[in-house]
Amino acid sequence: MCWGWGCLLPAGQGQNTAYFQQKVHYDIEVQLDDELHQLAGTMRLSYTNQSPETLEQLYFHLWPNAYAQRNSELGLQLTRFGDTEFYFARPEDRGGLDTLSFSQEHTTLDGNTAIDSEFYAVQLLNPLLPGATAVVDVVFRVRIPKSFSRLGRVGQSYQITQWYPKPAVYDSEGWHLIPYLDIGEFYSEFGSFDVRITVPENYWVAATGTLQTSEERTRLEGRQQATMEWLDSNTLPDGTWKQIEKDTFPASATTMKTLRYTAEHVHDFAWFADKRFWVLKDTLELGERSVDCWAFFTQAEANLWHKAPFYLKRALRFYSEEVGAYPYPQATAVQSPFSKGGGMEYPMITLLGLEWTAASLDETITHEVGHNWFYGILASNEREYAWMDEGMNSFYEKKYMDRYYDFSELWVIPKLFRSKSPVREWEFSYLYKARRHSDQAAQTPANDFTYLNYWLGAYEKPAWAMTMLEEWMGTAAFKAMMQGYYQAWRFRHPGPDDFLQFAENWTGRDLSWWAEGWIEQTDRADYGVTRIRPGKDSLQLTLRNKGTVVMPFSLAWVRQDSIYARTWFDGFEGDTTLVLPNQKGARLTIDPDHVLPDFDRSNNTAPGRFRPKLKLFTGLEDDGRQMLYWTPTFAWNQYDKAMLGIGLHNFGLLDRPLKWALLPVYSLERQQLNGLGYLGYTVYLSGGSSKWLRFGLEGRRFSDSYNDAHDYYTQYIRLSPQAQWRLQKDILQPRLQTLGLRTIILRTQTADFDTSGVFTGLDWQQNIVTEFSYRLEDRRAINPYSLELKTEFQQYELPGAQQGGYLRLSADWRSAYTYKPDRNLYLRLFLGAFAWNTQRTAGAIYPGAFYLTGQGYPNVSDYRYDDLYLGRRANSGSFSQQIYQRDAGFKNAFGSAFRNQTGNTNDWMLALNFKADLPEDLPLNLPVKPYFELAYVPDRQPANAAKGFEEQLWWSAGFCIEYGDAWVGVYFPIVHSRNIRALYDQDGRSSYWSRITFTIDFNQFRPESVKEKLIFGI
Repeated sequence: MCWGWGCLLPAGQGQNTAYFQQKVHYDIEVQLDDELHQLAGTMRLSYTNQSPETLEQLYFHLWPNAYAQRNSELGLQLTRFGDTEFYFARPEDRGGLDTLSFSQEHTTLDGNTAIDSEFYAVQLLNPLLPGATAVVDVVFRVRIPKSFSRLGRVGQSYQITQWYPKPAVYDSEGWHLIPYLDIGEFYSEFGSFDVRITVPENYWVAATGTLQTSEERTRLEGRQQATMEWLDSNTLPDGTWKQIEKDTFPASATTMKTLRYTAEHVHDFAWFADKRFWVLKDTLELGERSVDCWAFFTQAEANLWHKAPFYLKRALRFYSEEVGAYPYPQATAVQSPFSKGGGMEYPMITLLGLEWTAASLDETITHEVGHNWFYGILASNEREYAWMDEGMNSFYEKKYMDRYYDFSELWVIPKLFRSKSPVREWEFSYLYKARRHSDQAAQTPANDFTYLNYWLGAYEKPAWAMTMLEEWMGTAAFKAMMQGYYQAWRFRHPGPDDFLQFAENWTGRDLSWWAEGWIEQTDRADYGVTRIRPGKDSLQLTLRNKGTVVMPFSLAWVRQDSIYARTWFDGFEGDTTLVLPNQKGARLTIDPDHVLPDFDRSNNTAPGRFRPKLKLFTGLEDDGRQMLYWTPTFAWNQYDKAMLGIGLHNFGLLDRPLKWALLPVYSLERQQLNGLGYLGYTVYLSGGSSKWLRFGLEGRRFSDSYNDAHDYYTQYIRLSPQAQWRLQKDILQPRLQTLGLRTIILRTQTADFDTSGVFTGLDWQQNIVTEFSYRLEDRRAINPYSLELKTEFQQYELPGAQQGGYLRLSADWRSAYTYKPDRNLYLRLFLGAFAWNTQRTAGAIYPGAFYLTGQGYPNVSDYRYDDLYLGRRANSGSFSQQIYQRDAGFKNAFGSAFRNQTGNTNDWMLALNFKADLPEDLPLNLPVKPYFELAYVPDRQPANAAKGFEEQLWWSAGFCIEYGDAWVGVYFPIVHSRNIRALYDQDGRSSYWSRITFTIDFNQFRPESVKEKLIFGI
């Protein structure tokens, strides 16, 4: 027995105990109080023990209690996925059970769990023998939460799901106790329901089951007629939709009505109530049976919903023909535009949110209708094996959409980037994660998935797996197998072993390659062509399995994008050679239809395996081609002026271990070739907490100054070999550690003058800086933080051929206190000190010193040339106001008065930076933040030795407008310490506009940096 989720597995063919499932019947009466937002209910549960064991207790799920505490499993999961609305919700908005009692034969039953728990163990009056039935009476009251997940309310629109005490599934493995989750669905016993719902009379109710109240059926018929008239009155002659007024809730009727619904062979009951619902109905003739198709919707997107009954009919017929006949008397689609529970299925009924287009509405209705088969009838344990529900259903949804729509192209990728690539949406999603070695097996329990991996592992990859199985078996044979599976397991709880054994028995083939390669593991399929020897009438083709799984594959001839002569082959290990008829003028391609999860298709085609393909900007891959991308490049700085060029790179939308980029630009002003370059290789590591090792080389060349008096420019060349080691202990926790080592080889030009001060030319000077860093970063949604430690070493030449050098240590702590959704107070602490510095008490500021603010002066704050400046040595004007937030992180900018003056130190520094999100949005959603910063900067220069504490304490405050993680920002200083005002005076910055600063962190716009910031890049 286990109280935690995910610790028991559903029964399968490998179990010693014969399959059984329990039987339940519910009689429920419930009344809605729409002023207090409460449900008051009574339930009589008849529980039949069809197991071979005697039961002394029954275990119940109390899923409304998931909303009672923000540290529930629901709350923890929502926060983990970045949704903080529930975490900050007021207690009165959260909900839960506040009344609960169980009894048998008028005797109160003991329970051994607190009322605010999600699990409740009820001690029966008498042991429940095999074959016997226990009748348990329950009284409960539910506080309906605001809409944070499925159960909820939006105003007086109610989504009543997972609302009553529900017995947990008991099977040969024991009791399956699972907490309520937002990502991760359910597992319940089959049975029947007789439910009476009491609501104010002017509510419209949609529910699981068949409405038995004749008066309400008559009322619904009148509502249908009113709906059609309303739709006609709001449709213009050209077919467009009128702009209609805001949809408001009418006052609730003072009289009540009670509606009765009954349902058979279902394992859940949901209902939805709204006074604004419009109602449409159609009827599907399915053989000798009729199925009512209902649509309940508000005026939001009513121009789309008028076709909802038609979409319901078409989807029901499609699934009935493909899988098996729909067994229920009705199907209902309900709209709740602003509910968090949209896109969710329940027996005979589904809830949808806003869909935006008719095709999207059709797709969502079809997907949710399909869950009546894969969840409703074939009731697998969704929490443990979500792929058996979502994946199988998504396979049929995609077949439906392919039949009625042209969705052959990727919709998530702009057309410019996808062009004619054969890569499909699900393949792109899989490869995006798999190439980064951050995918998870489809058979991962729901709460062990990352957010994107749940969609990929539960929906996309298993749907793709079903597609391959269909292609391999043949459409007719696959269809017959799935219909047989449906007949064998309907109204039961099949597990993965049950499906696999059924499929193997049906096909007479070993399908372990399918289960292991597609579902149970993250093995890589990767077949490639290594050699081709053409002959007169035949050719020898040598293939290599570079992957970690052996699965069947197809070969086909392709001529002018037409596929023919396709043949399936069994998988193999190592190398194999095939002798095939020669088709001149055509090329052989492995898996031309992309039904195999091939890790690398660049070697899938012969001949032409190494042919490069040139494409603008970036894009998706093409079979058998090495992708090469080109892009027009433009750069500008104050010295080189406008620079134009053409860049080449291999940064596609999908990752590869080897990445490179050459981005040359030609300065029209200086007639000089400048630019940037990058070469990197990533080794992905398996096992333990190590994620990857990355080795790289960056290069850069630009001009960095102009001397007007002597009419010369200087330039710099920067090379930086580097290595990084990324660690992440738990894929579910966004806590990352990175160890870094880099060397900066910097060559800069300096002016030479003779003894009389005459400029004689330029000379190159070289400095080498070595840096070791450690970064800890927790990207959690509530109170994120980071810590970066750096050790830096440099030796340099001083005047008189003397050697200077230092060992620089720094610690940078950043944290955010999240005080409401998407609102933070930001704190940064910086401590820097020299363990060794030959110039600690020198009379000037030397390379490696700590600075109040990051500016581009060579040999001063950006002595490593890490950053890109529009005017690196600008002493005045707008370009002198560009800053980077380094060291003390001040937002001020200074000219020559600052370079070797007070405020900077060869000794040590302590700084604090604070800024805050405003509690509410401003017009245009301007991200305005007030800020304050403080630094203590002891100065060991002899000229400043007499300065006291106040003169070494610096502070400034103002407000800023920042986008991203300070990728772009403008800073408006307002008040300062006396020493900062003195620097402004020395620098001639008497105008307020000259004190405004800005930042553009160009480093954050590199492809790798952007990916690292995306949650699905973690």
